[in-house]
Amino acid sequence: MAGTASAVKTPDTGNKWLDSIMWGKQWTSGAAEGEATEVTYYIAGTGGEEKVTLDQGSVTAFVPYAEETQAMRSAMDAMAAVANITFVSTTSQATTDLIWGSVNNTDGQDSLGWANPPGVAYSSTYQDHQSGIAINRTKYNPDSGDANFLVAGGYDYITFIHELGHALGLAHPHDKGGGSLIAPGVKGEGSRGNHDLSQGIYTMMSYNDGWETGPVQPDANKTYGYEKGPMAFDIAALQIMYGANMAYHAADDSYALPTANVAGTGYLCLWDAGGQDEILGGDFGNMIDLRAATLRTAKGGGGWVSYADGIAGGFTIANGVVIEDATGGAGRILDHHAVG
Repeated sequence: MAGTASAVKTPDTGNKWLDSIMWGKQWTSGAAEGEATEVTYYIAGTGGEEKVTLDQGSVTAFVPYAEETQAMRSAMDAMAAVANITFVSTTSQATTDLIWGSVNNTDGQDSLGWANPPGVAYSSTYQDHQSGIAINRTKYNPDSGDANFLVAGGYDYITFIHELGHALGLAHPHDKGGGSLIAPGVKGEGSRGNHDLSQGIYTMMSYNDGWETGPVQPDANKTYGYEKGPMAFDIAALQIMYGANMAYHAADDSYALPTANVAGTGYLCLWDAGGQDEILGGDFGNMIDLRAATLRTAKGGGGWVSYADGIAGGFTIANGVVIEDATGGAGRILDHHAVG
């Protein structure tokens, strides 16, 4: 027995960038058009160490730290904010679609984490009706007592959103997982490809984390300066598969640029479903760009970055989103209405 959803084929889009990060399978729960796809999840180990049986064998899920559980839920919230998905908690690994597990380095295969995409056998019993997401706790040492590494914007939080992306049907831009394309110009996992589009600020599925070509690099302790959720290419791909969440930020909203390099500062792609909206630039030098991502293999394909001087964080704008206004201090404001 599995959960409420099953895997179905994802059609090609004809967009080389989007087809490079779409695995080829997605979840469906039989929802009517316009209704949310329900995906159930189970956090293994919550009641004590627990064996989870995978197609390649069993792994041990340890009791997750509170910070790990919060990161798992935050990652799901980030996906549900942009895509028409509802995540529902379950109490048994046998009756769920996604299984999260906090594992050691051996079971984590010496990587930060791994996941089974939809349609890839989870076990000989469950076939393609479940996805496992293994997070390698050894890599960030939760015993240190420092929770900042698992806050959105920190380096280790990327593993949670990246692996959940796989479990929902996203692929790497640098390989052919699931039969996907390789992104234009990308020569390997460390290559940014044409127009430097294969980096975290444009897709969380890249191995080139954060904004490598940006003016400010992340914290040496890895607590800030990285992507905080699905970025422009990811949002577009998820919405092709699951539809868009048209209830998210549907009223008037203001988005303030981060003004300090602290835990939680990072890059966010704005998905805003409606209303009269603005980006607030603060009282010092900044760049605000109100152009949305084009999704083309060109500059701006993954969006243009709004940021404050000296800060490793800011915003891009998802394709199809209109942010009408900007208020800034000393700096430049591009496109639409500007005040300040």
